[in-house]
Amino acid sequence: MAMEKNDRILDLLQECYGKGLITTNQMTKGFGRAKYGLNDLALNIPDADDKFKVHYEHVVVRGWLVPV
Repeated sequence: MAMEKNDRILDLLQECYGKGLITTNQMTKGFGRAKYGLNDLALNIPDADDKFKVHYEHVVVRGWLVPV
């Protein structure tokens, strides 16, 4: 179930990026903001850091954002 949710999120990002709805710059800013707020997210989502790393690695490999 958890992997299905991750896949759906990544599929949504793929679709939005592929259609030009989200640019590389926007993706980079969004992931930067999420990374900055991980400590707060971890209060409600204990594995937020792990989930972030999975998604971050995926988008970097696909070239959707510039690694920070």
